[in-house]
Amino acid sequence: MSRYPQRPNHQRSRGRRPRHQNSGGLKAPHERIAHYVDQNSRDSTAKKEVEYFLNTAPEVAVEYFPALFTEHPELAERIPWVSLRGSSVPSSPVRLLRSQHLFGENYSFMKREALDFHTIPDNKARKLEFIVGDSLMRKRKKLVTFGYIGSSHCLATVKAAAQLSLKSEVVLLRCPLTADAVEMVQVMRSLGAKVRLRSTMRGVLWTAGWKWLCSKIFRTELIAPGGSDGFGVLGYISAMMELKVQIEDGLMVEPDYLFVAAGSGSTLVGMEIGKRMLGFSKTKIIGIQTSDDRGVDIPRLVEMGNAAIELLNQHLAKKISFKIDGSEFTILKDHIDGGHGQLSPELQRWMATFLELEPVELDSVYTVKALKGMSDYLLKNKIEGKSVLFWNTYSPYRKGDLLPKLAKKFSSRLKSWIRQDQREGRLAELVQL
Repeated sequence: MSRYPQRPNHQRSRGRRPRHQNSGGLKAPHERIAHYVDQNSRDSTAKKEVEYFLNTAPEVAVEYFPALFTEHPELAERIPWVSLRGSSVPSSPVRLLRSQHLFGENYSFMKREALDFHTIPDNKARKLEFIVGDSLMRKRKKLVTFGYIGSSHCLATVKAAAQLSLKSEVVLLRCPLTADAVEMVQVMRSLGAKVRLRSTMRGVLWTAGWKWLCSKIFRTELIAPGGSDGFGVLGYISAMMELKVQIEDGLMVEPDYLFVAAGSGSTLVGMEIGKRMLGFSKTKIIGIQTSDDRGVDIPRLVEMGNAAIELLNQHLAKKISFKIDGSEFTILKDHIDGGHGQLSPELQRWMATFLELEPVELDSVYTVKALKGMSDYLLKNKIEGKSVLFWNTYSPYRKGDLLPKLAKKFSSRLKSWIRQDQREGRLAELVQL
């Protein structure tokens, strides 16, 4: 079934704008798709397939199915999905040769999300493909989500909404500011999102409660922080099946250890379920908590995991026989390093050493702490001769696409927060308010 159903012209009311007609510069999804598909070769069946599976932004190329659908073809027409990723070939694990000494005498590899996506930041596209696909199926018109200031999940949700001609709103909790975080707030405003700033968690919860009530009346979809729900977990179940194909192709052996940053926890949960579905009994998955929030509480992870299993069992030919009980997860919690987005001088020096050796990108919120945690774990436990994979979830957003339209004026509340941080010796680079 088409992801963007159109009523015939004779069924539309006179004087009303067609369903996906847009008065702004952003064309409707079916019009943008026409840039990639020869109109003369599209029959009625092919048209439905194209609208369902192609990316919906001009700068994104035609790409592949999620590996979940190639592994289980019966799911392709039953689980809602919309393409948001920007590559035609998934990134391959690459050996970390120059920095090998930082990880002991092991065979260390890195898989980089930055090589897969270029319009949706970080690893959020994997999750939002399923979350937003479900929202579109239920004809939601607006996406609302929550996070810290500078949240890549919030920016990814806003970017996805803009690509799909949906409205968006984000509720951001104050944390120590960085220039990138301030810039991301302005980018979200430039993309048409309504940005609400809150100083306390209580304020965020009050706003979330009100938005939940509104969602019962209006066509609004509330997306959990970090995409941490059953549909979001499907994205990393699919990622493990992608890894399985690469192992079969000889790009690396099945890893003995797989390390990943744990923020909301949905990435870790999806990997663990995917591992068990594929029978990767050799692989030990270790999540490294990088923030002091409550996203990686075991009961919450169990809830997400079993919700994803229930979604799959509704359509799988061969049902999943296991349930998540929490004993599967290994989470290291001693690498928070000062809190969300904060780096100690020691960690900054370690990151500088690594980046001098390897031409990769890391961020201060998740991946640099997780990579340092992997190094500490391997060296402390004297692990040697093992195959180790670090899943680098960082993918910076494409500033070149967004900065020309960047909102120039700061809101009064954001100005106040910036000035407070400047009085404490931070954000000296932001001189024009």
